[in-house]
Amino acid sequence: MKKSLSKAKALKKIEKNLNKNNILIPKFFYFTKKNFLKNKNKILNAINLKFNKKIIIRSSTYDEDTSAISNAGKYLSLTSDPKNKVSLESDIATIIKQFKNLNDQVLVQEFINKPLLSGVLFTKDKNLNSPYYIINYDKSGKTNLVTSGEKNPTFRSLIIFKQHKKIPKIFKDLIIASKNFERIFQNDRLDIEFCLKKKKTYIFQCRPLIGLSGKFEVKHLASVLVNIDKKISKIKKTNPTLSGNDTLLSNMSDWN
Repeated sequence: MKKSLSKAKALKKIEKNLNKNNILIPKFFYFTKKNFLKNKNKILNAINLKFNKKIIIRSSTYDEDTSAISNAGKYLSLTSDPKNKVSLESDIATIIKQFKNLNDQVLVQEFINKPLLSGVLFTKDKNLNSPYYIINYDKSGKTNLVTSGEKNPTFRSLIIFKQHKKIPKIFKDLIIASKNFERIFQNDRLDIEFCLKKKKTYIFQCRPLIGLSGKFEVKHLASVLVNIDKKISKIKKTNPTLSGNDTLLSNMSDWN
């Protein structure tokens, strides 16, 4: 994303370049604050016609998701009923009230209910720029817990070296999609919000990952990981001087 795109326009670009049937962009619609203030009824009717089920109304402003700052979580998001024009108008008004720029956009998306899991994928380590896919996800059935920062007992993190050939089957389509997005946006530092449901991967947003973007020596890291793998395999072998057949590795398990 060399040139900053709004959340909505980034989704539009992805939608035009999708090349896999089980990667989906939930149905969406967007408009500017200026357009809503001028053509309120026209937009409400368009949303009513386009969506039959529950929707989520989100910000898509130009001070979010830039190459310098994300402002993630700055703006409110609301779920709404597209068939109830009174509440729909009220919800949109609440969202645009936060916007300072008339050209800021409102993004209306189909709400994906009760996914198998949902979360965020980073295509690089945020702080070190090391070449890992970092997937933070949960199985709560909600699509906002990972990004909200709320207490979440089902939260999990998976870290995958980008040159590793073995990808967990459940995340294969997501990894394929992320590689495609890196190519589309000419950026290998992306933050991708997603969910999985019925063997389909839904993409909610894709934005630049803010943080360190310096070079990282991948070849050196690859050799280090090979050595670590060998060391762990050696440690896990049965030791005749120790009780039991399995070795457990832990972080300061004897610390009181």
